[in-house]
Amino acid sequence: MNTHKPTIEFHGPTATHDMACAVCQSRPAVYSIPEGVFKPCWICQEAWELRRIPWWVWIFRRTSL
Repeated sequence: MNTHKPTIEFHGPTATHDMACAVCQSRPAVYSIPEGVFKPCWICQEAWELRRIPWWVWIFRRTSL
């Protein structure tokens, strides 16, 4: 499995990075600075919802067909 260590540059209250969206792999991910985690791109966040089933597994489920 190939892993990628992202490069994150902070610019005051914003940041730039080189991490792709984990869902579509075609757009940049969204980096949440307070949480320190990458989330799917904004388009995938609109079309998919994050579910936690059971408590240790996170999955993305398409919200509409």
